[in-house]
Amino acid sequence: MSSSGTSQPWPWQDRPSILSAIRAWDGRASLPLPDEPPAINRVRYASGALDGIVTHHLGSASARDQADVVSSVLFSLERLARTGGDHARGALYELVMRGSVAAHADAIVDRLAEQRRLTRAEVRDAARWLIGAAAHREPLKLGIVLLGVSGAPEDVTELMLLGRHDEFTLYAAVAVANLVDDPTDLWWQMARAVRGWGKIHLVERLAPLAARRPDLAAWLLREGCANEVMNEYLAYLCASEGGLGDALDAVTPEGADDALIDGACRIVGALLRGGPAEDIDSYADGARVLTALLGVMEKRCDRLPRLALVSSVRAWLRGGVGRTLALEDGAAAPPQELWQAREAQGFSAAVRQALTARCDALLARPAWRAEVAAAYLGDDVRERRLAWQLSEAIGLDLWPAGLARLHAEPLEDSLWWELLQSGDPGRIAQVVALAEAVLPLAAIATGPADDLGRGPTYQAHTCLDFVLQELGRHRVFSAALAVAGLRSPTVRNRTLAAGLLEVVPPAQWSAEVVAALERAAAEEPRPELQARLAERLVEIRPAKV
Repeated sequence: MSSSGTSQPWPWQDRPSILSAIRAWDGRASLPLPDEPPAINRVRYASGALDGIVTHHLGSASARDQADVVSSVLFSLERLARTGGDHARGALYELVMRGSVAAHADAIVDRLAEQRRLTRAEVRDAARWLIGAAAHREPLKLGIVLLGVSGAPEDVTELMLLGRHDEFTLYAAVAVANLVDDPTDLWWQMARAVRGWGKIHLVERLAPLAARRPDLAAWLLREGCANEVMNEYLAYLCASEGGLGDALDAVTPEGADDALIDGACRIVGALLRGGPAEDIDSYADGARVLTALLGVMEKRCDRLPRLALVSSVRAWLRGGVGRTLALEDGAAAPPQELWQAREAQGFSAAVRQALTARCDALLARPAWRAEVAAAYLGDDVRERRLAWQLSEAIGLDLWPAGLARLHAEPLEDSLWWELLQSGDPGRIAQVVALAEAVLPLAAIATGPADDLGRGPTYQAHTCLDFVLQELGRHRVFSAALAVAGLRSPTVRNRTLAAGLLEVVPPAQWSAEVVAALERAAAEEPRPELQARLAERLVEIRPAKV
């Protein structure tokens, strides 16, 4: 019986437990959890992403909301301890299913430490039940939090198992730290098993410990930064706590191992891009590291990813600004003031000139042109995209080869975007003509719906996305593509078509476009987009009377 008195199962009984799913998982491919909705045509957060956003980018819940949630959790725990049974379990389980444990975990732990109504054993019993039975992620997270304050050393094995999945790594890491004297090696073991938000949480905890662990520092430099969210979250930590400057200074180009070189390229590339954490402008050793790394590259720049790092360094030195320096009034500093601030960190004009010359020499090596061209014509998608990114830096025009490939692979969406980056109007016109000829516009224009356009069924729609986006940027118009976009079932196609109509004057439209706009404004299912279409229609109706 469920908590409502019907014959329906309790929430934890209608699907496999998450623990059993993780126990059977080999850890290779991603593991969808039992409580995830179907992925088709829905935006789905990566494992641990919501908690990562909460812990890194959002403030705490309001004091009142937090107090209400924490009091309700403790009341439900007390009820379970006093009465037992599935009704008490159901009340606790369903309470936690409605919210995010991450927003309240610390407050729950603090209140448990202060209260005297629940014993450690009672909390442990509830925790072990939640961990063993939960088929939904939030109740399982509460179980892990509770076990961290009430568990015993024998619980570590199960926590390590749960920590293999990015959705639960943060909770397992904190719980394990509460149950052992030194969690460093256990955290490190977890970090080597996860690739997403779990790794970010763990490296943030491991990095400050590297000063007393040379083996851990070496791992931070070689593997610690790489993750499937954003390397920018971890680059500064790995560089500073791992001692990147010392490591590069201590090796000759011939003596540097490939793992160190590639790890350094990954870290430096992320520092140059900037992002959600500290970047090159926060890194006191930036000039020293760039100098040492380019010194290594003069002997060991023997593959395209390393050449890409050299290209990134040159672009940054020539004017890339990374994170924008804020002035006292909140305005962004112009590049000149930004470089003046960087001089204090060792990036004097002379240093920048010397580093730029090194990059130019590496990029000018004649052998790169043939290697980049071969990579672009090959079958490896990553190598092909990297070759495209590098082509301009080495003075190689891959656009004709890209157009030939697009003729052969018209549903390869990235090709449309790449070719439309050209500043040549003649080349843009060729791509537009090809899109009108080869994209299945009639099959796309099936009528508006609330589809997000995810999955292989929408491959052609994704191609049209890229084309419409770039046409709007170039202010180039195609009636056929605009009409197909307006009649597409995917929201993004229609939004981009509306955006194109907003930047291209009505004088360039055809009667077919006007008719499609009128129909779109009448049938659009999303109110905000319908308002945009109607507004555009109002602007042209007087001219059509």
